[in-house]
Amino acid sequence: MTPFTRVRSIKAKFTKRRPPPNLKIWTLPAPILLHIISHLDLPDFQALRLTTRALNTRIKTLEPAIAHTYYVVRRSELSFIAELFPPPPPLYGADDRPEYSLAYLADLTTCWRTCLRLSFYLAEHVVLRGTHHVMTLLCDAVRALMAPCITYSSETWLAALLTQSTLEKVVELFAAAARDGNGRDQRMEFLWSLREVVGCCGEVKLERVWFCAARREICRRGAIPHFSGLSSTLGTGDVRCEFCE
Repeated sequence: MTPFTRVRSIKAKFTKRRPPPNLKIWTLPAPILLHIISHLDLPDFQALRLTTRALNTRIKTLEPAIAHTYYVVRRSELSFIAELFPPPPPLYGADDRPEYSLAYLADLTTCWRTCLRLSFYLAEHVVLRGTHHVMTLLCDAVRALMAPCITYSSETWLAALLTQSTLEKVVELFAAAARDGNGRDQRMEFLWSLREVVGCCGEVKLERVWFCAARREICRRGAIPHFSGLSSTLGTGDVRCEFCE
């Protein structure tokens, strides 16, 4: 063997690709398997568990943990529906906290998707004015809570609350106002604690948060003018928008 041939032989030996190990999904550590399965849609998950008996057996063993992880991953989507349609009593533990099963979560996911489809079709038949009036009422109520200390910049504060916290801070504002008393103005303490949030928003226009889009949609649906149909306890009479008769 010539030196050149020997070099080629040694190089081929060390560069030869070895086949990957025969890794089976049901042998994965539980945390990894839970992470993979929890990100699958339920039809894909059901198809996966039918591939082998060994995997199906492993899934049955881990079902409570899989159901819990699946719910945690989709908590923002399913939590509201879960409150409306809680698990039946046998699925509650000793601490009255629900223990989710895969069958229950499958029904819950179907219900959630059905609600999404229903809301899509309802939106084409129900005029947007009810939601617009509720948003008008919400803004009027927040302005009333800000008065008299915050008036000149109330529009900026409102826009900041609606864009930076997706209504969470608005709810906290109402809760703080409800706790007022004993010499403490918790409403204003809460508002002043939001100064940094408001400052980060710059000059956000309230019109751009909701009202411009609502105005275009109401106009598109030919709902100008229309009746209000809502009443307020803020001392302003009926809840009205600029298109109400």
